[in-house]
Amino acid sequence: MQNKNYNTRALVESAIMAAILIVTMFITVYVPIIRIITYLFLPTLLVLIYVRNGLKYALLGGICGFLVSLILINPITVLGLGAVIFIVGLTFIYCIGTNKKPYQSILILTMAFIITNIIYVFLITILVYKSGFVGWVHNMVNQINDSINVTKNMYINMGMDKEQVERALAGIESINVNQVLWMTPFYLIIMSLLSAFFNYKITYIIFSKIKIKIQELKGINYFFIPNLIGAFMIILLCLGLIFRSRNMIVGEYLFYSTYSLLVVILSINGIAAISYFLKYKLKFSNIFIVMTIILLFLVISYVFIIIGLVELIIDSRKLDPNRIRKSR
Repeated sequence: MQNKNYNTRALVESAIMAAILIVTMFITVYVPIIRIITYLFLPTLLVLIYVRNGLKYALLGGICGFLVSLILINPITVLGLGAVIFIVGLTFIYCIGTNKKPYQSILILTMAFIITNIIYVFLITILVYKSGFVGWVHNMVNQINDSINVTKNMYINMGMDKEQVERALAGIESINVNQVLWMTPFYLIIMSLLSAFFNYKITYIIFSKIKIKIQELKGINYFFIPNLIGAFMIILLCLGLIFRSRNMIVGEYLFYSTYSLLVVILSINGIAAISYFLKYKLKFSNIFIVMTIILLFLVISYVFIIIGLVELIIDSRKLDPNRIRKSR
């Protein structure tokens, strides 16, 4: 009898999840501005049903919601969100099921979001833009340039000096298709990393409210770059330089994307190291730490990159289990 009640409850919760999926997808179609919220929230539904009732009911609710939405809503939107639900959701379930640490989970979820974003862009370029990915980028650049021209004319009509307006918009006006293509891998990785981070945070907050325990993600003080990832990125950067010196197009993509990504993560690593040192070694308050980091950023921002690189090598916080220098 107890087992029957459990099955009934699990089926009801799966049906509720399917209904929420359908409603959420409908809202996303008619209110596109909340797409980013649904993008981060939908995988949590699948994980929630898994934690409460198991994988079978999680898949049942997800598949039912997906199929009904596919019939009623724009297929491209449903396929894109469906990729998020199943690829990211199942990846998150794997992380919880294998008891991965928070930062390991975020790294794995980042890969899942990268795959999801690639699938979504592929669907857009195949089903909407007949000229493929490059045509999609070209159309996006044209839209940016059109917006710049409208903005420029608006400011000039308001009485602002034409040369001043052109100087202010010069950096944006210089954007072209090649630059966007070079930076695409960088933006893809950064957006996927941020999506993974916020998805984990949202899931943790929701689960905390309903008394379901998952490992808490520690603050930025504990952010670190594993040596293996750091070495891999440096190798990619060197390969990009070599290919670029031989006038190979792939060298431009590889170099600019890897360089931009390396600068960002080294800067974050540097901020984390400074914050850790000030908080736990010198016992400064959080307000003082924030003010110090802001001041350094405004005056000598490159110091974060240098400290991040040094911290990658020596790992003074001893966070990386595979660090180069280990205590004896």
